[in-house]
Amino acid sequence: MPANILDGRAIAAAIRDKVKEKIKTSGITPGLAVVLVGGNPASHTYVELKERACQDVGIHFEKYLFTETEPQERVITRIQELNARHDIHAILVQLPLPNSFDENAVIRTMDHRKDVDGFHPANITAVLQGGGYHPLPVLIKAIMRLIEETRVPLAGKSATILGNSDVFMKPLGAVLARAGMTVEWTTPPNPPSPKASEDYFSEQMLEKIKNADVLVVAVGKPWAITPDLVKSGAIVIDVGTTRDPETGQLHGDVHPDVANIAAWITPVPGGVGPVTVAMLLENTIILAERFRNA
Repeated sequence: MPANILDGRAIAAAIRDKVKEKIKTSGITPGLAVVLVGGNPASHTYVELKERACQDVGIHFEKYLFTETEPQERVITRIQELNARHDIHAILVQLPLPNSFDENAVIRTMDHRKDVDGFHPANITAVLQGGGYHPLPVLIKAIMRLIEETRVPLAGKSATILGNSDVFMKPLGAVLARAGMTVEWTTPPNPPSPKASEDYFSEQMLEKIKNADVLVVAVGKPWAITPDLVKSGAIVIDVGTTRDPETGQLHGDVHPDVANIAAWITPVPGGVGPVTVAMLLENTIILAERFRNA
């Protein structure tokens, strides 16, 4: 039986409607500033999507563009200025930064209370230690919202997270563990092997993948997860997106035929992406309300 499709666009629309209504009734104009460095086409596309989403719900949006050759000190100075502004409640540094930049230093410059994405070390630590005051990172919120949509009880089940960043995997693992799951996370080879998936993943990785009741994949390798690697009835969350240079089509990390094995699956496009943007809006109004009440 084909998997149920987790419609990220529909879920995101419902979240945006709630955010828009909350802004109307709160009397606050939330302010979000985005810092974008370099000419990465995907990053510029993502920022444009975020800008349109902010305009739709009534969030004040500011965008600060820097070239790849801009001194890092200028970017840091701009973030410090945004930290001090009372009309800017949320700051986002669009990642990845160019290789010449110290990503950790730039992220640490942000006032962690204004870190809307949730990447600041103080906020990651809070998630790992049990939550804290700051809202969850937007990507983790999006993944959890999609999983909640299945209404499948998580306690006692197993989850496997495949990704390239501990900043993503460890906090998500902590949240899933607090839901009662047994969690494994692992990073595939870098650079990705051009071979088939069975050769791409180690034997130990394959065992973790095949036994997962919840499988979250964010490796940036198109169709790395094939039907033979997925447990029947699993929930599969596909975070990866890669654009085919020849056709221009977006492909996820999970092969479409996995829908014949899984019970629930996110499409690419239209799955995790729209919900992540919607959670960015939600975090922005949460931060704005907290600054008002501080």
